[in-house]
Amino acid sequence: QDLFVEDVMPDDSGRYRTPDGDAAFETRDEVIKVRFGRDVHLTVRESRHGPILSDIALELAKAVGPGKAVALSFIGLNPKDTTVEAFRGMNRATDWLSFQSALKLWVSPEQNVTYADVDGHIAFTAVGELPIRKRPTDDLPAPGSSGAADWIGVSEFQQLPQAVDPPSHRFINANNRVAPPDFPLYVGNGDDNDPFRAERITEMLDGGSNFTADDFARMQLDVKEQEADLLLPHLLKAEPRTESGMQAIALLRAWDRMMPRDRAEPLIYSAWVSRLKQELIAKTLGPDTLGRGAFGYGFSPFLLTRLVAHQGDSAPGQMGDALDETMAALAKAYGANIANWRWGAAHPAALTSQLLGGIPVLGALFDIGLPAPGGQETVNRAGFGRTDFVHFPDAHGPGYRGVFDLANLDSSRFIIATGESGDPLSPHYGDLAERWRDGEAITLAGSADAVAATGIGRQRFLP
Repeated sequence: QDLFVEDVMPDDSGRYRTPDGDAAFETRDEVIKVRFGRDVHLTVRESRHGPILSDIALELAKAVGPGKAVALSFIGLNPKDTTVEAFRGMNRATDWLSFQSALKLWVSPEQNVTYADVDGHIAFTAVGELPIRKRPTDDLPAPGSSGAADWIGVSEFQQLPQAVDPPSHRFINANNRVAPPDFPLYVGNGDDNDPFRAERITEMLDGGSNFTADDFARMQLDVKEQEADLLLPHLLKAEPRTESGMQAIALLRAWDRMMPRDRAEPLIYSAWVSRLKQELIAKTLGPDTLGRGAFGYGFSPFLLTRLVAHQGDSAPGQMGDALDETMAALAKAYGANIANWRWGAAHPAALTSQLLGGIPVLGALFDIGLPAPGGQETVNRAGFGRTDFVHFPDAHGPGYRGVFDLANLDSSRFIIATGESGDPLSPHYGDLAERWRDGEAITLAGSADAVAATGIGRQRFLP
């Protein structure tokens, strides 16, 4: 997707500039039905690039200023999207060729698909159409009136990153880069790709052989904070002034980078890094950059290392001051005795009811969240978003896990954090949560008739 900034004609707000002269915005009235209320009518404007977002996104309109409009070009707006047909074909495929034929129908959103079958074949494909642009993408809104950045087509399936049966006998996909920097199609600039979990998976695979399903299940639960290998050599140069700060340095110097829920080091590390990120961004770029979303999930550790380097000789003192502030805040929240601090106490996995979770008071009664291990860059991901620097709710992780045994499919194991029911009044609502947290799983074996004969019941969904 791309954003295009359109130039609105100064004497006619219903028209905008194009490479071929001015043109009229297309408009339509969308009706949003509201139960027990009046219909909401929304007038949608479109340019040749797509719907105008700045008509409803006031911050976006303010950012571009008067006389401008921001349009969205997005593959997912294609009315001829055949992705549902791709799903149907994938579910009915009997080998790689029929599976690949189904993937060719995938339009949006862009996804990475891995494949394995009982005959020993594996494959990887990035699916979804990609725009082909007149000029290289720079990740900034493009000028709409000149046409210099317009789309001139979309990719063909064979142009996407893909491979079958590689000599390494493995594919590793964990939000890492899937194409080299010189790949002909633009599939991201790589700066926001996440190499850390893939590096850790590679490390674990390189450390063994003849892996079993149990081995892979253990890998899924790995909680090494891989980004700490990058950050700690810089952070440990900090010069704290307080005794608790110096104690923290000693703990982190001996820390094995693991993020279990019953240790203090993960809490100290996460709190310190989060606070330091904010303080250095404010110092380097100004306090106005600390707006909504600036410190949400996915903040790049590479940026933090650059920010630290940018401070020069003052970095050790600044990092030390941030650590002293961190330890004081944690002591206030969890007590003076560091030995009693627990990462899990600050890092619960929020598992709320999708039906009732948004209702004040009532929603909290059906939250089956638990103290959770893991962190931002662990294979068992448990990422947190915005933080008050003492609480780090687990907001992003593997709600579903599966390990498939292709030699004996009936021995494959699965787990869903909140179970399958979804009914807060069901006796089985939440009864898998602790198993999920602790890395346990269940098996699903037998034919549909066999499961029906031995199961505890059947749940039917009727319109």
